Amino acid sequence: MGVGPSADSYLSVRASAFDRGETAEESTETTIVIQRSRFIGCAARVLSKDDVTDFIKSRKARHPQANHHVWAYVIDVKGGSQHFSDDGEPGGTAGAPVFGVLSKHRLERTALVVTRYFGGIKLGISGLIEAYRRSAEETIQAVGIARYRLYRRYAFALAYPDWKGFQRFLSALGVEENGIEVRYAEKVEVLVTVLVESAPRLREELDRFIAMRKIIGYTESDPAFVPDLSETDTL
Repeated sequence: MGVGPSADSYLSVRASAFDRGETAEESTETTIVIQRSRFIGCAARVLSKDDVTDFIKSRKARHPQANHHVWAYVIDVKGGSQHFSDDGEPGGTAGAPVFGVLSKHRLERTALVVTRYFGGIKLGISGLIEAYRRSAEETIQAVGIARYRLYRRYAFALAYPDWKGFQRFLSALGVEENGIEVRYAEKVEVLVTVLVESAPRLREELDRFIAMRKIIGYTESDPAFVPDLSETDTL
């Protein structure tokens, strides 16, 4: 499958409607038609086997009349949490090629379902393999890939005269512009998203500002994986 991600980053599909708790109807689907059979692909970022189960159920509910719901997922390569299903198609013709696409792109915490409506014409072994592979590949291309990295978020407010200097500090720390949200009110209200390895330096600076009574305090979030702020789509 290739090199697995480090403990603080991994590749997965970009956030989907399923990630945001929206309905299956709002998820991005890709459709291809081969010999009158329709192949409908959909992918989601998943963090657990329960997420995988829920995602597969949502796809079946979205297409209850379909003949097959072929799926594959990878949660953790190193932990061995990966699997696929042919869902009634001839062995090795459906789930394996879908899984192969996830492997090719070195994806983790990703599930992909290809739903098939049979069109009355048998495709044969090689035809099925290519159809499911193509559907999975086009689905990944449509959704896009992101590197997810571990970040913390800090919220605080400071006086306007102190903001310029703090901006320079954030720049020197390597904080991306899209990792800084600012609201100009009575004070400058700031929400900063930084990589976990940069968090200690930011805390030191915030504590220094507290000691100088330039800020009252700050809130710190738990670490969370979000798309790498320094990158555009990997795919």
